[in-house]
Amino acid sequence: MQSDDAETVQLKGAGGIQQIENWKELLAAINPDVASGKISPGAISAGPYEKNGFLYMANDKQIVYNPRLIKPEELPKTHPELADPKFKGKFVQPPWTSHWSIAPQLFDADKREAFLEVVRAAGKNGFVLPEADGVQRVVLGQYAFVLAQDTFVRTTLEKDPQAPIAVQFFSDYNPRNSVYYLMRTRARSPAAATLFIMWMTTAEAQAIWQPAVLSFQPYGTSALDVAAREAIRKANVSIVGYGDNQKTIDLLAWQQTPEGAKYLSAMAQAIQGR
Repeated sequence: MQSDDAETVQLKGAGGIQQIENWKELLAAINPDVASGKISPGAISAGPYEKNGFLYMANDKQIVYNPRLIKPEELPKTHPELADPKFKGKFVQPPWTSHWSIAPQLFDADKREAFLEVVRAAGKNGFVLPEADGVQRVVLGQYAFVLAQDTFVRTTLEKDPQAPIAVQFFSDYNPRNSVYYLMRTRARSPAAATLFIMWMTTAEAQAIWQPAVLSFQPYGTSALDVAAREAIRKANVSIVGYGDNQKTIDLLAWQQTPEGAKYLSAMAQAIQGR
């Protein structure tokens, strides 16, 4: 099964994942780059995901804009700036909470309610559409920019290299959505599932799926992977994922509690400006 950060943790908590024991040895036997030491096992499975989820691709969230409608220096630098009246009616964001739910402000419980008001103010300024649709509207010139993942920029430019589309990172934080493969509890063929999960981390598998999906692999070595990492390095920005450190792991754990789930529900309403 394929799932993202939060889904994997939810399934783990519900007993829905069958752990893979001796996973490091198995991974080294299947992935030549792990066997050679080129890629660390910890880059593929670590923290709350160790033995449970195996990272095979990721997407970074950022600002996708139309350079014919807005200049880079005119874009918001931080997420709270989206609440500035000058951006009213100019941008789109998706209905899901992933662009806001890992903000550094949320690491401090005392700041969460105030941050919810920031999300609500930004929601009143913008429009809500799924990321893929939002990117298309920006390219068409209906909106100046959209909060979206890098994958949609690559797929747009692959279809039309002259499309009016560009990207810029936020200076405060940029969420990373990681995608894992995992084995469901009581899988009918656990050996086959293990083999597939491990193989999906290899360069051989990546050469098959990446040209179609155009998402990057954080530990990968393809031209796309190298370019994605270089863009982050040049921009010198913060990319934040749930498995990065104890603060992000604790935040994710809190979001799985009834209190955290209630907060995320309120955030989803705030994105709508409510």
